[in-house]
Order: sequence, then structure tokens, then C-alpha cells
Amino acid sequence: MCDHSPPRLGLVFTPVAEAGDELTSELHGQLAVLGDDALGGMDHLRSRIPSESLSTRQWEILVRLTRGEAVHDIANALYLSPSTVRNHLTVIYKKFGVHSQAGLLAKVLEAIS
Repeated sequence: MCDHSPPRLGLVFTPVAEAGDELTSELHGQLAVLGDDALGGMDHLRSRIPSESLSTRQWEILVRLTRGEAVHDIANALYLSPSTVRNHLTVIYKKFGVHSQAGLLAKVLEAIS
């Protein structure tokens, strides 16, 4: 979990060193690029979700949510009210068959692995 209050959910890529290995800044940079690529457009996830199931706006909200953005930040970035973002999230939850952000992110992780 993060230090935000309330905690925000998102995907985090953390390098794990083998015993005796040092993680260099170059490796950290490579992992950051890989993580950004994985979340960039999430095209590989889009191919596993029927295109008619999510609207463009719902897709934008889903991508931002998986990056760990808070509802009010998503609303500001997309020029929406926070309640509109929450309404979109409710529809997204129903489409994925979940009831929370944690459940949604679990489904996303399942789909990309």
C-alpha cells in the first residue's frame, strides 16, 4: 500500500534482487520503462476485452485508475466531476463483475498475465 490517505490502489513494478545482486540505477531505469510500456496504452489488455464492452471514456478512466490516480485527479485531468468518474467506475465494475477497485485491479492483473 502507499502512504496516501485513503490509500490508492494501482499497479507497482518493483525490482527484486537475487541474494548478493545489486540493483543498479540502470536496471531501475529499464524496469521503469518496462512498467510504463506495460501500462502505456494497455493495448494487450484491450485485445482481451471486447471492444464494445468499454466506452472510450471508461477506457481512459480504467487506464488512469491502474496507474494509481485518485478519482479527483482523474476527474481534473478529464474535465469531469468526481461523481461522473465514480459513475463510470460503477459501470466498469459491473462489466468486470467486481465490486471494488481492488477487485478490478485483480481482474486487470489476471488479464495481462
